[in-house]
Amino acid sequence: MKLKRVRIFGFKTFADKTDLELDGSIIAVVGPNGCGKSNIVDSILWGLGETSAKHLRASSGREVIFSGSAKRRPLGYAEVTLHFDNEDGALPIDSPEVSISRRFTKAGDSKYQINRKNCRLRDVADLLADSGLGKAGYAIVGQSEIDQALAASPQQRRAWIDEAAGVQRYRARRVESIRRLDAARTHLQRIHDLVLELEDQREPLRAEAEIAKRYRSVRDGLRETELAILVKEVCKAVRDYNELDDKSKSQAKLARLESERADDLEKAAERIGKTVQELEAKLEALRDQRHSDQSALEQAISRRKIAEHKLESLDEWEKRMSEEADSFEERLKQAEEDLAEAEKSSEQESAVLDQLETSLSSADSEAKDLAEQLRQAESTLKDGRVQEEKRQRVLVEQEHRDTRLAEIKEELEGVIDALPDLIEAEKEAEEA
Repeated sequence: MKLKRVRIFGFKTFADKTDLELDGSIIAVVGPNGCGKSNIVDSILWGLGETSAKHLRASSGREVIFSGSAKRRPLGYAEVTLHFDNEDGALPIDSPEVSISRRFTKAGDSKYQINRKNCRLRDVADLLADSGLGKAGYAIVGQSEIDQALAASPQQRRAWIDEAAGVQRYRARRVESIRRLDAARTHLQRIHDLVLELEDQREPLRAEAEIAKRYRSVRDGLRETELAILVKEVCKAVRDYNELDDKSKSQAKLARLESERADDLEKAAERIGKTVQELEAKLEALRDQRHSDQSALEQAISRRKIAEHKLESLDEWEKRMSEEADSFEERLKQAEEDLAEAEKSSEQESAVLDQLETSLSSADSEAKDLAEQLRQAESTLKDGRVQEEKRQRVLVEQEHRDTRLAEIKEELEGVIDALPDLIEAEKEAEEA
């Protein structure tokens, strides 16, 4: 296994994407001070999971991101990708090449990837534990750490030897196992304390269990009673609903018939109203005719009175004429002719008066008939309005019954929905 390629972007002085091909021909990187030689080693160390900013020659994690220059603006993140040749299968991944990537943003978000799949820092450390590339191994030694390597303690040298021999991962697993065993012992001690505490609470809990059993039996009886009452109420509600439904249907049918009858009555009333209007017009015409006939009758009576007055005068003249018969014979004849003409005119006026009285009597009779028909139509219309009011009351009662039925159904559904909660409460009481 060997490092084939290093891809750097945004790490310290690497503002552009930089690929370093390590094909075996590179044995050293030389250059003047400050040109960034150490940044290559820092990028490899950072890509392998180094978290200490001091080892990266920085004061904080954000300082590894390119901070900009006079000609370049700062970047928002730093990313390093290490490509390893895994033809020999040194790394436990079924792939001829393994890539390890690390990205860090200015917001503080850090992300690791193995072969472009997100992972944890611990997964990277476990992968490289036996490869000799651990961040604490001898494989990466800074120029300031040579004196530390020469003056290292036996424990530090043992750690380097263990990592080179491939036992560092097992040592870390051993430490993790010991830590878990200590935690398990702590949990066992806590469980032991809880058992002792529960032993002290056993007797009170036994008494409470007896009380719970009695409560459960009483509750079961109460539940059966409530269910029986509920079933009875539901049956009664169903019967009431069926009765109300039948009654509602009959009332609706009756209301429909009454509505049709009311419509027919309204149409009849409209026809009668039109007939009444026509008859009222005729009656008004007859009244006008009667008024004119009365005027003519009054005139005829006046002329009759004049004729009678003339007749009286003629009688007087006749008396005077009889006294003067001899001398006034011609005047008597004239008077007789005038009397005959007056009597004839009086008879004609009497005939006209009788005819007018007969016409007026027939008009009064027809007006009375029309008034009677109008009164009957108004009575029928009033009955139809009463039936319509009854139909409206029936509809209101039907809506009230429907509302009550919906409330009963909603209560029944609430009871049915509450049954699982009651069963769950019973189970919890039994467990207690």
